[in-house]
Amino acid sequence: MNTKLKWFLLFLTASFIVACDSGSSSNADKEEEDDCTIDTDGTVQVFSPKGGEVFHIGDTITVKYGAKYADGTGFRILYYFDSESQGIDLTEESVGPEAPKGDQCYTEKVVLAGEDFPTSEEAFIRVRDYSNGSVAGNSKNFQVAE
Repeated sequence: MNTKLKWFLLFLTASFIVACDSGSSSNADKEEEDDCTIDTDGTVQVFSPKGGEVFHIGDTITVKYGAKYADGTGFRILYYFDSESQGIDLTEESVGPEAPKGDQCYTEKVVLAGEDFPTSEEAFIRVRDYSNGSVAGNSKNFQVAE
């Protein structure tokens, strides 16, 4: 067999192995990332914002969450600029399902804006049941700048 042909086939084989390997791990990460399964009733988990992001006042962000709550009345999405602050409601009315079964993700787009909207280096989003504030979950911390 020609030496050039051998090198070409070796290169082609190596490229195929690298391409398959990198695609496999990213698909596994994506499946794990998109798994919003919740097993315990009365639970809300916020998957996005993931933490560490930098947003600006006026930005529209996507809040992704999963929940399992048989007695639910929909959800509120609140912005907190620190752990001691009162939440700023980012939704005008109830969003999401009234009785989520814990088997899927839900997303809502919200705007980080309002009169005197506070910036923060340790902001977070809380998704809570519209009527029962004890059924809630928080995002990881992110920053909000002007």
